[in-house]
Amino acid sequence: MTKKRLLLLIICSILILLFGCGFDPFKKKQEIESTHTDLMRVVCEGYIGDEGFYQCILYDPSTRVMYSFVGWFQVPGNLCQLVNADGTPEIYSPNKSYSTMKVVDEGYIGNEDFYQCILYDSNTKVMYSFVGWFQEPGNLCQLVNADGTPRLYS
Repeated sequence: MTKKRLLLLIICSILILLFGCGFDPFKKKQEIESTHTDLMRVVCEGYIGDEGFYQCILYDPSTRVMYSFVGWFQVPGNLCQLVNADGTPEIYSPNKSYSTMKVVDEGYIGNEDFYQCILYDSNTKVMYSFVGWFQEPGNLCQLVNADGTPRLYS
């Protein structure tokens, strides 16, 4: 038997074993989608500001607590819980309209290596800050007053 025929026989045998025994490479994805009901749901997403910030607002379907993910260019970001003006978690409502955060101010800070973007949630007026450093993970966090209450945009 020639090498080509032997190779063809091996490939055909492998394909028969994989697909003939019920293997379906697309089934795994369908199973993941149907069994992972606790994954967060996207409410809205889009670019914000002038410097390429990308925001995704999500909620946990089991608690309906909302979160925001902000990244910058190819710099990883983080997930931050969204809160109401009184500091309680912001709860998703399907009857409410949501949008990405609005930019208050942005620019380089310190020795020009750090970039900061001050944002606010248009539904709650709570302010947040995202700070990124050149090609390092950035962080979004809630801004607070001296007494620990959320800082509100006015």
